[in-house]
Amino acid sequence: MTRTIAPRRARGATLLEALIAMLIMALGMLGIAGMQAKQRAHADVAKQRSEAVRIAQEDIENFRAFGTLASDAGVVNNLAYASVLTNATGKSVLADTVTTTNATYAIARDIVTSTDPRMKDLRVAVSWVNREGVSESVVLRSMIAGIDPRLAAAMAIAPGGSPVRDALGRDIQIPIPAKNLGNGTSIFKPLSNGGVAYVFNNDTGLITSRCTGIDSTTYTASLTASSGNCSSVSAVLLSGYIRTSLANNPDATSPNDVPPGGLSIRLDLEDDEPTAGTKGTAAQLTAAYWPAADEAVRHTGYQAPECATEDSKTVSFTTNVNYSQLNNGVTQVVNSTTVIAIVPAGTALTPSAIAPYAGLDPSQVIDPAATGERYVAYTCAVYPRDFASGPAWTGRSMLVPSGWSIGTSSSSYKVCRYSEDYNLNGHVWVESGGNIVKIENGEHPYAYLLASGSLQNQNFLIIQGNKSCPTDGTVEVDGTGGENYTNETTVIHQM
Repeated sequence: MTRTIAPRRARGATLLEALIAMLIMALGMLGIAGMQAKQRAHADVAKQRSEAVRIAQEDIENFRAFGTLASDAGVVNNLAYASVLTNATGKSVLADTVTTTNATYAIARDIVTSTDPRMKDLRVAVSWVNREGVSESVVLRSMIAGIDPRLAAAMAIAPGGSPVRDALGRDIQIPIPAKNLGNGTSIFKPLSNGGVAYVFNNDTGLITSRCTGIDSTTYTASLTASSGNCSSVSAVLLSGYIRTSLANNPDATSPNDVPPGGLSIRLDLEDDEPTAGTKGTAAQLTAAYWPAADEAVRHTGYQAPECATEDSKTVSFTTNVNYSQLNNGVTQVVNSTTVIAIVPAGTALTPSAIAPYAGLDPSQVIDPAATGERYVAYTCAVYPRDFASGPAWTGRSMLVPSGWSIGTSSSSYKVCRYSEDYNLNGHVWVESGGNIVKIENGEHPYAYLLASGSLQNQNFLIIQGNKSCPTDGTVEVDGTGGENYTNETTVIHQM
């Protein structure tokens, strides 16, 4: 028999299933709400911590901004370095509590005990209570150096040394023959057979020590840091060369004649400071301002300068070396080189005589020969005095003849000086209302005004009295040939 099966009726969601779905959705929404609350709380704490760090940094920087080292009641609202203490009165620049939009912060400061009075270890703690009632804190720690705030102005002062360095990595005003001692100083003996040497600071070019008792046969190339009995001094060097040209048309470029006789160098120093706010006056740079008297009359406020001259010549020789160099991809072996040395004019042209001046063994001096250059080298150690503008000296350098005379006749001689606008910032003789506004001490003026550093290559030229000081046009290098690479202009100095 055939059975007929009735179809099932469609069913909807039961009430139980609906309630379960609603419960799950409610739990999810509660989770999302809780997560948002936590995120708001964390964001609030992050903001509070950032604010606390800012407050601590500001507090530390306020302590760094002390006005004096020692307490000084005469300075208004001054925080002294000596007052940077844990419980010192008036030490707080910020209040001990700071209230912002979302918290109140308490500031606690502590100076960690230090045995070094030049350094203080500051610890600043900033604490607060967050919205959940939990205590939070940020601690910053920093060292505060006890450096006089006035020294901050030194950042605007030009360095005492020259930014230009020579091949030995030292100030350009240190004499080239000076021996680099490798300890930040160089030593130089102005007279080859003398007993005095000067020690220079390689960075500033200033003389820091004077050494005496040096053996007359110990030359500059053999000096050491322990040579002689050295004492600290504060001096500057004035140095240069005195050349001679006795031709009908004096030669300022290659003047290699023998001087007409003996000579020495003299410094006339001026005690009066130039007019405030100027480099000096035109009168101070003219011969009429300076009397013909010797230096003893004009340096009552100075320690006497020490000047020396030595008749010298330049020699060349070959010495053995052993190194290789790469030239256009080809390795070349170098086994000899030519050396130039300055020696006293009377030095024999033998290896044994030349070697001590170069600091070499005689076996290393091969075929010494004179180059033909003759000149008198001079040096003056000048001891500056205190002016309102700082340690400096004002004066002129003069040649003192021996066995010959200075004048304008054919039987006498003139003294010219190499002087020109070498730094191209105007001219050597620029005047404004009688004030010299662009005279530079390094350009060898008639008189040096408030010179504070060493000056090298302050050179002179001796010519016949009835001749004119030779001039040589300005330096001209344009790449078209016939360039003039040097400026040998001279002007009258003594006649």
